[in-house]
Amino acid sequence: MASIIDHNGIERKLGLLPLDENSKALLASKPSFSQYLSDNNLPLYPESAWEERNPEFGDEFVLDQEQTNGCVGFSEAAAEMKIRSLRGMPFEILSGAFSYSLVNGGHDGGAQIIAARDAAEQHGHALKSEFDLPHIYWNQVPASVRQSALERKSRISYRISNAEEAASAIMEGFVVQAGVCVGGNFNSLTREGIAGYTRGYANHSIHLFGLMRIGGEWFWKMGNTWSTNWALRGNCWLYKYAPIWGDAFAHIDSERV
Repeated sequence: MASIIDHNGIERKLGLLPLDENSKALLASKPSFSQYLSDNNLPLYPESAWEERNPEFGDEFVLDQEQTNGCVGFSEAAAEMKIRSLRGMPFEILSGAFSYSLVNGGHDGGAQIIAARDAAEQHGHALKSEFDLPHIYWNQVPASVRQSALERKSRISYRISNAEEAASAIMEGFVVQAGVCVGGNFNSLTREGIAGYTRGYANHSIHLFGLMRIGGEWFWKMGNTWSTNWALRGNCWLYKYAPIWGDAFAHIDSERV
């Protein structure tokens, strides 16, 4: 697996895996966000109609995958924490380690976003207080934690295929989990907090929860899973064209039964 040294001198593994034939089929089985918009009589916003969104979340919403390949699981849990807050649900710190345990196949080799979203619909989310690092494997999850996680299932996953869908989701108050190519300049942030952009395949899972025009260009507000010591207390701004939408989803809602 690839890795990078962040600006704090910490090695960060890049664990977003490419789609295979099975995951492509699973991806295709999920409804599109455009379908969600149509079903709810909402518009798909072209770039000319985008509006700024800049929600603020405290440090408690930032997770840290530490030295694991668990970016998919940790960004899935962090995005879910934000959508639960935006929906007015009680604040709970979710376990990125649990979400990663659902999809890593028993070894720390990374995962795919579609797998994590599908697992969240079936198994839900555990609390960090119930299951946390260094544990990251399903056979380490106690039966009691597996049961309590079912109280926090994701209702449904809507795939995001382009920037217009992603911006529409954010403008409607949702959170988007997507891939990005992390290269050597990713940690070279501008004074505005804009991360360096590298062309290439998606190797790192992040989530997007804001939209802002800076210097005449559109940028996504990006949440990372490298602790609050990274960039702007765990967040940064990302170039409009940097996210990779081949394995991306809108977090719409969660439940507590």
